[in-house]
Amino acid sequence: MKKLFTVSFFIFFFSLSGSAQPLYLHWTRFIGGTMSDYAFHSISTPDSSIVFVGMTSDTIGNYDIPASQNDSQVSAPTNLLVGKMDSNKQLAWVKVYGGSRRDEGIKVLQLNNGNYAVLGNTNSYDGDATGLKGQTDIWLLCLDGQGNLLWQKTYGSSTSDEALSFAQTSDGGVIILGLTNGSDYDVPFHYGGFFDFDWLVIKTDSIGNLQWSKNIGGSGSEDGHGSIFQADGGYFMTGSSSSYDHDCDDSSWHIVPHSDVDYYLLKLDTVGNVLWSKSYGGSENDGVSDAIWDERDSTIVISGFTRSIDLMVQNNNNSFYRSIWVIKVGSNGNYLSGCRMGDTILNNDACNVLPFGTNDYIFVSKCYTGFPLWPGRFGLSDTRIYLLDSSCSPYYEKIFGGTEQETYQNLITFKNGYVVSGSTLSSEFFEGINLINNHSTASEVYISGVFDVPDPASVKSKMPKKELLKIFPNPAKDVIRIVLPQRRLKCALTISDNSGRIVYSRQHTDKTEIELDVSAWAKGVYMVKWQSATGEKDSANFVVN
Repeated sequence: MKKLFTVSFFIFFFSLSGSAQPLYLHWTRFIGGTMSDYAFHSISTPDSSIVFVGMTSDTIGNYDIPASQNDSQVSAPTNLLVGKMDSNKQLAWVKVYGGSRRDEGIKVLQLNNGNYAVLGNTNSYDGDATGLKGQTDIWLLCLDGQGNLLWQKTYGSSTSDEALSFAQTSDGGVIILGLTNGSDYDVPFHYGGFFDFDWLVIKTDSIGNLQWSKNIGGSGSEDGHGSIFQADGGYFMTGSSSSYDHDCDDSSWHIVPHSDVDYYLLKLDTVGNVLWSKSYGGSENDGVSDAIWDERDSTIVISGFTRSIDLMVQNNNNSFYRSIWVIKVGSNGNYLSGCRMGDTILNNDACNVLPFGTNDYIFVSKCYTGFPLWPGRFGLSDTRIYLLDSSCSPYYEKIFGGTEQETYQNLITFKNGYVVSGSTLSSEFFEGINLINNHSTASEVYISGVFDVPDPASVKSKMPKKELLKIFPNPAKDVIRIVLPQRRLKCALTISDNSGRIVYSRQHTDKTEIELDVSAWAKGVYMVKWQSATGEKDSANFVVN
């Protein structure tokens, strides 16, 4: 694969920032074969190992992926992929399960007895998948400690059913959140029309037997992301919905009803009845990605994206692109705080959030850049890690990746730090050690150890100041763009060369972006200084070459 940065440029660029890097990428391990391999989720285990789950197009058995049944009955064949990396970053085992159609794994958890539960979707009726009821079913597998299949179950209707998330329950069973547009077999009924989906909640015992199932939603459509967990005497589930009735009737805060989706949080009792529902968002699309129960203060943190610029969404000057929106709510669903973040001129995809230290949070996301040479960015999409304070406001950002695309990021704790896993087209990552480079030009699983500083106070002591200015491309040859803080405050901007001579100066009252022709400027380093009328300041360097 092409490499868009030389080592010398990489070192030079980061030396210009002049700031500490408390979140440092220590190592990256690539796992895959000759075809496309994806990791959608991962967990850390008590023996300091990492178990990941996803899907693979590999069937012939090259490199890390064992040979498996060829999906001869579909045009885009995949099988469920699950593997374990031990505490020494070596592969302990990799397994592939599926039939002659499309199969995938989306979530994994370790059960109290040491076995692994894998949640996925199957379109197969043979091989490792039996009991298919419709077009696609929710698929639950139980594996032993070596990844061997102990049993499998399918759940769904005669139409389409899709798994979203699951969790182990206090009685040793699992609670599953999915989507359905069916109304038979394991699905009690259906709100709305054929093209609208409901949430489907399934409770099983410890060996996968169905105990109860519930349709939840409204006459609109419920969206394909969400989370479910047991807490506070019941179950909490999150997702996105465009419904305004039945179980999704919390819309009084809207000025007028609209067809776009909002965040939803619902509390269920122990048999799946809806106790209450709350919605959050603005007048445009607001889509949930994940949620956690924070035991430290009995709150719920919900992550996702927004295109809204009004109502509950704060400070969003970017309605065309997707911004990240993280909110914190109480155990009664009342909104407490929140913040939007991410690039204001690029798409951002939220992933998952974890508690960090005593009161803070650590959050991972993906940004669609499209411009590999923008400052601090490497490829078509990169991984971003944020540190958030107790009100979910970001105070630090870390970007890493390779020259190509990174997707399906997932953040977990690992030893004394954190690990980010996902999928990548990049041949290598620039920061830290590449234990094994990518085997092919296709997508592979990546697992990256991020840093080994478990104490937030020691991280905050190294924090660089909050960046307000953005300059790209950097280095520049012909034109630079300077993006100012989008507050439209009266401010002063100056640019000086390496000798301190001011080469550009301007007062601004409404500009948030400036484009300058630097083709005639002397080669070298230039400093940009910005100061608002209210006293905010920032400075940044750029290079003309």
